[in-house]
Amino acid sequence: MAQGLQQLQRETGLQVSSCSERIDLQAYGITHNRCVDDALMAELFAHDKALMQALGRGQDDLFGMDSASAPKDPGQRKECGCIVSKDIGSYNTCPHLCTYCYANASPETVLKKFARRDPMAECMIEYEA
Repeated sequence: MAQGLQQLQRETGLQVSSCSERIDLQAYGITHNRCVDDALMAELFAHDKALMQALGRGQDDLFGMDSASAPKDPGQRKECGCIVSKDIGSYNTCPHLCTYCYANASPETVLKKFARRDPMAECMIEYEA
């Protein structure tokens, strides 16, 4: 699988990274990363003071270094480097049906929900009572 991902990486020019993996896949050009990455958020949204405060950024330590202390998500596996986050979606609602997606357990349920959706509604999905 790693060799296949390495080939896709070469063909597309995209960087492939893993999250929550103990094994070192650098020989295949696959780096360790995070799905919910505080360092990337800080780089992209440095202008957002509220976010920087939530990430523990923006306050220099004694030596003038930016002290980052975003809390690790305690609900994730030990190897996971993701920070605390909140999913904003709902399970079994994404019609892309990606093979390894954790959010869809049943393609049939997803397609039924998608067929019942109202594109003009305030909410993308219909909640059952």
